[in-house]
Amino acid sequence: MIAIVILAAGKSSRLGQKKQLLSWQNTTLLEKSILAAQGSDYSPIVVVIPPEEDILQVVHNHDITIAINHHRDQGVSSSIRLGTQKILDDSDVEAVIFMVCDQPFISADVLRRLGDKYREGHEIVTCQYGETWGIPSLFSRKYFDDILQLQGDRGAKKLLYRYQDKCVSIPFLQGNIDIDTMDEYKKITELDNM
Repeated sequence: MIAIVILAAGKSSRLGQKKQLLSWQNTTLLEKSILAAQGSDYSPIVVVIPPEEDILQVVHNHDITIAINHHRDQGVSSSIRLGTQKILDDSDVEAVIFMVCDQPFISADVLRRLGDKYREGHEIVTCQYGETWGIPSLFSRKYFDDILQLQGDRGAKKLLYRYQDKCVSIPFLQGNIDIDTMDEYKKITELDNM
């Protein structure tokens, strides 16, 4: 059983508004991520959000577990830990995929391919775009203790390099496209409408 944790509690400080609620392909960026996760057929799906009513309204109708991060000032690691803690009690969960809500080209297929590699016997599976590894990434339960030790505004990428001998990657060519500023959002929206 593979769980998914969607990290969506960021402040979007460079964007100037909540990226979770940005319009994208007739929905919001956050809902697009949720739909991709649901399309993968993995469960449970945990969505980590800030304690903000408008974001809660967007997610409350979906068949997901909602985790409210009251400590997002501690950085993305606080969301990673919170999401992991939500699935720890489920002994059937063998692995977790961490994903974010600002990769507009995420798809269920990308998430399924991570799981396929895991089922081939790989303990850590990540995405490769350009010359780097990045999210979404899958970690087997063996690494949950390491994940729960993460601190600050650094994600689990350091674990990919710490355990790179256990790590394989799949291509996600548009994985490097994310939204941090309004200029990026406008450019990506124009690309999508071409």
